[in-house]
Amino acid sequence: MAIGYCLGPLLRQPPERRRRSLVILGVLGIAAFLVLRSANGYGDPQPWSAQPNAVYTALAFLRVRKYPPSLDFLLMTLGPSLVALAWLERARGWLAMAIVTLGRVPLFFFVVHIYTAHALAVVTAYAQGGTATFSSQIMA
Repeated sequence: MAIGYCLGPLLRQPPERRRRSLVILGVLGIAAFLVLRSANGYGDPQPWSAQPNAVYTALAFLRVRKYPPSLDFLLMTLGPSLVALAWLERARGWLAMAIVTLGRVPLFFFVVHIYTAHALAVVTAYAQGGTATFSSQIMA
């Protein structure tokens, strides 16, 4: 969230300068993640180690702590996000417009998702032969 506030002035720049800056910051974030994670001494409390095969070694390298957010986690997620933001800014079409609409009304969709998840849980309970009841009594 703090980075979002810091990026405010950058996002007010002309489009070409903004995209260039976002890509540079994103690539620097990715590079910093690779350097810090490779060094294995700072950035995440859990060091990675070589595994029996390349796939598991790559997964161990990418496995960083989300809670509390480690520096490696932040760099690994924010770097690609900044590059994607620069790339997606040029997106056009109905899908892009739908995503822009969702982005402009996040609280509405946050509230709607709660009711949608509840409705799906009720349907799933009945589909599995169970029941879905609501008790208004407070358990003591």
